[in-house]
Amino acid sequence: MKFQSRKVLGISLLVITSLGIFSACSFFNKDDPGKNSAQIIQDGLKNLYATTSSNFKIHVKGDTSSQANKSSFDVNFGGSADSKDSKNPIGNFKLDVNGVMPATGSTKSQSLSAELRLDKNFVYAIVSKADVEPKDMFNGIVGQWWKMKLPADTFGNQVSVFGAKEKLSEKDKKIRDLLEKTVFFKDIKYTGDEGGSYQFEATFDKVAVRDFTIALGQINGTYGQTVTDDVKKQIDKNFDPFTINPIKIGVQKSGKILDKFNVSLIYTKPDSGTAPSPEDVDKTNLSFELSLSDFNKAVTVEAPKDAKEFDPASVFGGPVSPVAPATPVAPSAPKIK
Repeated sequence: MKFQSRKVLGISLLVITSLGIFSACSFFNKDDPGKNSAQIIQDGLKNLYATTSSNFKIHVKGDTSSQANKSSFDVNFGGSADSKDSKNPIGNFKLDVNGVMPATGSTKSQSLSAELRLDKNFVYAIVSKADVEPKDMFNGIVGQWWKMKLPADTFGNQVSVFGAKEKLSEKDKKIRDLLEKTVFFKDIKYTGDEGGSYQFEATFDKVAVRDFTIALGQINGTYGQTVTDDVKKQIDKNFDPFTINPIKIGVQKSGKILDKFNVSLIYTKPDSGTAPSPEDVDKTNLSFELSLSDFNKAVTVEAPKDAKEFDPASVFGGPVSPVAPATPVAPSAPKIK
C-alpha cells in the first residue's frame, strides 16, 4: 500500500514538474520574436491604441512624373500630441517641406517651415520660412505668431480610437474592436533588435485589408450589411496600381507598443484605353516613415506671448469666402505582391 502511494505521489510530482517546465517555456517563448512575430505585432498595435499621448516623427519623401514634368517632395512632420480628452486634443507640431513643383511655374527647389500649437480653445501658428513660388504667397505672415479661437466642439465629431475604450463613443468602440481583431500583415520575419525594439519585415494581407475596408464602411454606413462579390472585386481592383515593398515594423521590448512603421510604394497609372494628357501623373514613388516614443507622458503647450489675432481679411487684404471642410476619404487599397 505504501509502495502504491509513493508510486502515485512520484508520478504526480513528475507530471506537475513537467507541466511547470512546459508552462515556464511557454511563458518565456511568448516574447520570442522569431516564433511569435505575428502576436508581438498584434499586441503592439493593440497597446498603441490604448495610449493617449506620444512624441512622433513622420517623414514622407517621393516624386511624381508625367509627360510634362517631374515633381519631388520631402516632408518632415513631428511633435507631441495628447488626445486624453478627445474633444479637446492638445499638441505641438513642426513642419518642414522641401520640393520641386513645376506646377507653380518654377523648376527651382522650394521650401517651407512652420510650427503649430493646439491648446484646446486656440490654435497658434507661425510660418518661419517660406521660400516658395509665387514669392508673395505668404506676404505679411512670415515670422509672426498668429492665434485663432476654435469654434465650439471643433473636435466633437472626430473619430477617436485611442485611450481607454470605456471612454469612447459606441461607434468608435466598434472601430477600435475592428482594428484590434484585424491582422493586417502576413509573411512576417524577425530581422533583429534596434534601440530597445524588436524589428520585423512584413507584407500587407490583401484580403484582410479588403475585409477591414468593408467592415469599416458598414460601421460608417458606406456599405450595407450584405456586400456582393462584385463590390469585393472592385475593392480588390483598387490595389492594382500600387506595388508595396516589404513593410518595416518596430515593437518596443519594454512597453510592448508598436513604435515604428515604414513603408515604400510605387504607383503606376493604369491604362484607361484613352490617350493621357501631358499633365497626368504616370508614376509616383513614395516612402513613409513613422516613429513613436514617450508614450502616455504629459504634453504641455505654451501659448506664444506675441501672438496676434488672425483675421484673413486683414492679413490677405480682402474678404475671404468660406469653404466647407472636405470630407476625409480613405485612400484606395494598394496592390500586394
